[in-house]
Amino acid sequence: MLVRIYQQHRLLWERSIHDPYIGQLLMLNDRGDLDPVFNSGEPLNTQLAKSSTVWRAFLHQTDGKLVVAGAIDKDKNSHMFDIVVARFDQSGELDADFNDGLGWARTRLSTQSDGATAVTLQNDKIVIGGVSHDSGVVVRYHS
Repeated sequence: MLVRIYQQHRLLWERSIHDPYIGQLLMLNDRGDLDPVFNSGEPLNTQLAKSSTVWRAFLHQTDGKLVVAGAIDKDKNSHMFDIVVARFDQSGELDADFNDGLGWARTRLSTQSDGATAVTLQNDKIVIGGVSHDSGVVVRYHS
């Protein structure tokens, strides 16, 4: 579970719910209530491509968009994962300006499990740090 304060005392809470894995994002306001702007004040449950999705890292871009990274099941219920990165707008919708309108991208680096554990920005590019099988990796995406 990740929790981070940003933008005038708003709080973003990330966690994953098991079986199947569903990445969940919650945005809280300064009173601790669900933020009505983000996903109409409801938790945002994410299961991309109908596959288990786990969020492990996130950041906010200067334009207010939310970038999250983690892992997505290679095949439904395979329990072998690829790296996944997604970008959401301020209301919690997938950003149609990222990855040719899809709003998210999957990267398969091996036949074993891969996953992202860190995300940052470098010269307007999204940079992911993580693991591929038993090696550390860095992957950069055009934002």
